[in-house]
Parts: sequence; structure tokens; C-alpha cells
Amino acid sequence: MSMPSSKVISVKLPNDIMDLIDDIIYEKSYRNRSDLVRDAIMWKLSKHGYTRFT
Repeated sequence: MSMPSSKVISVKLPNDIMDLIDDIIYEKSYRNRSDLVRDAIMWKLSKHGYTRFT
């Protein structure tokens, strides 16, 4: 039996991971496009089943 590849396991990202993403954006001088970069990162993570921790 094979597992269906379409199944996504949702994993909540803790706040320290969100802070890490913010730190990366800050370090790389993406401040002027921080929302765009963050959205791109979150979109990519969501493809792998990760969601923002709330």
C-alpha cells in the first residue's frame, strides 16, 4: 500500500521560527520588501505543510 502524495500534515511554526524569518529578512536588508519576502517564505513553507503559529 502506498501513501497518497497529496496528503499534507500541518505543522505549526513556533514564534521563534517566525522571529528567525524576520531576522533573516533584516540581515539581508530586505526591510523595504519584508512583507513580500515573508509571504514568499510562508507560501513555500505552506506547500510543505507548515503554517503560521497562532
